[in-house]
Amino acid sequence: MHGDYTHFCLTCGKIFLANRLKTRDLSNTIALIVNGSVDTTTFCASTLLHNNASVIICGKEGVYTNLSKFEHFESWKPKIFFIATENINVINSHKIFTILQKLGHLDFLIVGDEVLQMEKKSLNIETMDQHDLENIIFDFSVTPALFVQNIIPFLKKSLITPFLIFQNGERGICDSKSAHTNIIKDMASASLSMMVNGISKQQLTTETGKKFATQIISIGNNIIQHNVPSYDSIDIAYMILHPILCDLKSRLKTVSFYNTFSY
Repeated sequence: MHGDYTHFCLTCGKIFLANRLKTRDLSNTIALIVNGSVDTTTFCASTLLHNNASVIICGKEGVYTNLSKFEHFESWKPKIFFIATENINVINSHKIFTILQKLGHLDFLIVGDEVLQMEKKSLNIETMDQHDLENIIFDFSVTPALFVQNIIPFLKKSLITPFLIFQNGERGICDSKSAHTNIIKDMASASLSMMVNGISKQQLTTETGKKFATQIISIGNNIIQHNVPSYDSIDIAYMILHPILCDLKSRLKTVSFYNTFSY
């Protein structure tokens, strides 16, 4: 019995490209996509726009350039709110909240793989002084949680089930392997993981009584035992959006592939 997932089954190698055809009428809904890769954010945004949602995008310039190449771009433009940024900071957060206050509510929050953090490859956790370490902890652990916390009031105004989706958030808890640079990404990932877990256990609801649906989407990797294609950006986008398009409930357990997901 196959589970509810997007690309292929690790057990038998069967490919499920039909899952790319899933649609759902998302008219009058608003999604916020934060800091995914250019390609993944492009396809997440275009899929939501195809399904009639409005999209706030906080990401790299290449996302808007890619979207402008779609044949429906002119009809999408009134529904696209784009904030060009390499990372989330006070200024960008203010821009996001200004847009949300104008729109009045939020239905979907999608936090990408590059979780609310800047690249700090030159940093070495072993040689930092206390001041630098405190700044790093605040920037990469506290700030992401505060950002999500400030988004929650807008999600509470949703008239449907609001979704909070975090890509690879579990990495901060179960895949910390480096004592040097990766720990910085792990701090942000762990912060978001704990935020998702807390939101799920609190069973937050909207003003109309709809329960929040919280998800951590783990894309896994391309190490496979069958002769099937590797993931591309479209597959990853559909994995991320799968809970929204199928209107699934919260899932506390994080796993690597959709064939073992349970809701």
